[in-house]
Amino acid sequence: MCFSINSLAQKEDYNWITGAGQYDLPQSIYKNNHFKFYHDSLDLANLYEDIPFFGACAIVSDTSGQIAAYSNGINIYNRNHTILVNGDAFQSSDQFPFGYPFNQSVLLLPMPDTHSIYLMIDGNQIDIGIDVITQYLRYSIIDMSLDNGYGAVTEKKVILENTSDTLNIGFLNPIRHSNGKDWWLLVVKFESNQYRKFLLSKWIGVC
Repeated sequence: MCFSINSLAQKEDYNWITGAGQYDLPQSIYKNNHFKFYHDSLDLANLYEDIPFFGACAIVSDTSGQIAAYSNGINIYNRNHTILVNGDAFQSSDQFPFGYPFNQSVLLLPMPDTHSIYLMIDGNQIDIGIDVITQYLRYSIIDMSLDNGYGAVTEKKVILENTSDTLNIGFLNPIRHSNGKDWWLLVVKFESNQYRKFLLSKWIGVC
């Protein structure tokens, strides 16, 4: 016997935004690329917004597949491409005028059991010669129901766990927990084949 049912997929990854970073010259018409996956076929458009991306790139969509928030590692932006209330200066824009340059150094994740709360994970920066590492990760809480639906950061750069370990500042890997709600976070230790793992709900009381 065969039968069919409707399947409702998660839509948090329906939008991707990428940019040209330092290669995006002011006189260039090429700005940010917006990949949209919520139609039957891929839609690609240019966003003519002066928001530099070079390395760090995180974006999350809401349950309907529309942009909720995205970040270049320096600021957090909403669907209107403006900075959220309290969503600026996660890193120095003077030091990184083209966006934070480290790949996978910022994450935006939906909070369990909510429709408008999101979590941003990033790290502090420590320079050691030519290498850049972090000793602790930070979390920030984003409530997209605030500011007339354009969002605000309600907790900012809270230390996730202070550790004597030195961690790679990039290549953060989030993994959905088997319960379908929580998140595991894997981070590789600097110059090592070892990984640190975090269960975010353990460290963040609102999960």
